[in-house]
Amino acid sequence: MLPVILKRLAATIPVLFVVAVVIFSVLRLTPGDPAAIVAGDGATVQQIEAIRHHMGLDRPIPVQFVTWISDVLRGDFGTSLISGLPVKDMIVDRMGPTIAITLYTVIYTLLISIPVGILAAWRRGKAIDRLVTAGSVLGFSVPVFITAYLLIFLFSMGLGWLPVQGYKPLSDGVWNHLRHLILPVASLSTIYIALMTRFVRTSIIDTLGEDYIRTAHAKGLNEREVLVRHALGNAAVPILTIIGITVTMLIGGVVVTESVFNIPGLGRLVVEAILAKDFTIIQALIVLFSVVDIFVNLVIDVLYRVVDPRIDS
Repeated sequence: MLPVILKRLAATIPVLFVVAVVIFSVLRLTPGDPAAIVAGDGATVQQIEAIRHHMGLDRPIPVQFVTWISDVLRGDFGTSLISGLPVKDMIVDRMGPTIAITLYTVIYTLLISIPVGILAAWRRGKAIDRLVTAGSVLGFSVPVFITAYLLIFLFSMGLGWLPVQGYKPLSDGVWNHLRHLILPVASLSTIYIALMTRFVRTSIIDTLGEDYIRTAHAKGLNEREVLVRHALGNAAVPILTIIGITVTMLIGGVVVTESVFNIPGLGRLVVEAILAKDFTIIQALIVLFSVVDIFVNLVIDVLYRVVDPRIDS
């Protein structure tokens, strides 16, 4: 297993390099002068040129790229153009809420979608299957922010059970922490529950048509053993694929959710950086999200070989 992991890690190096080149190039080609943003509206041409020289923006593009990538490899993402704070510290300060939302959303999605998908496959063509299918279509069709506003209107403004916005760390108490995340997680997970439920249902139905399933029934195994031990186990690889896709898709969903619920996470930081045209923060966050995406795919790739050793390493 270790050689496989090392091989996959080595394969990510050129991918990360290409991502870094694309990020650096796109942000350099976008309109706007970072030096002018830092200097402010009343700055003179000389002041702007001095700031540009201080930031290294007057050097050749290849030199700027080498300097930037060298700093990134050391964990230095520069300083914010607007606040002047180290970007690394800003990301660390905002990371907690985003990790909590993502983790709870993944757990909630798996706990709901896998059992419901198995149930729908088991009762294929029955009323429960049609109900699950219709619910999945509806859940996948409604945008995250619409679901969020509906939940806020019902459970916050209508019933007054849950807070409308904000975030509390776990150190403020478990319930106080969770009650601020119930609505964000519920709204964000809706579309992913719908997606994964449909995928689990399809994978299980395909597996139930295999010869070894009929053999398991012929041996006298009950329906639960056939579904869980045989059907779900052999459908694990495609299910792992959709789990990996779901986790990477959460990055976009977190941006919307944190904005709606005013949660000070990385998603909100993305929006704030874009509105302020703070390209140093944008660069750092895109790099971070890209690394997370590659890491998730690496983990899923390794898990393929754990659940199915027959896969060529």
